[in-house]
Amino acid sequence: MGTASYLRCWAQGALIHLTNPKAIMFWGSIMAIGLKPGADASGVAALVGLCIAISLTLMTSYALLFSSAVATRTYLKLRRLFETTFALFFGAAAWHLLTQRNT
Repeated sequence: MGTASYLRCWAQGALIHLTNPKAIMFWGSIMAIGLKPGADASGVAALVGLCIAISLTLMTSYALLFSSAVATRTYLKLRRLFETTFALFFGAAAWHLLTQRNT
């Protein structure tokens, strides 16, 4: 695969990530937590830049990791375990939020 193909695949993955509603909600919640009321434009720009840098670093790292045949085979072999573990974790977190009393 040529460099242009790798770049195209990376751009496609980045576009999918950037338009993923879960990713948008996640980064939006980071903004809500990270910005104080009345934050100035430079604070907003710094936080947006930090979020972009973290996201690009993470997605590029995933792309590099899973471009390895060994990593891909290992993930596919353990995929059901990963999905079950995450489903249980997020289900438990949701249950906790739903049953938590507001006092």
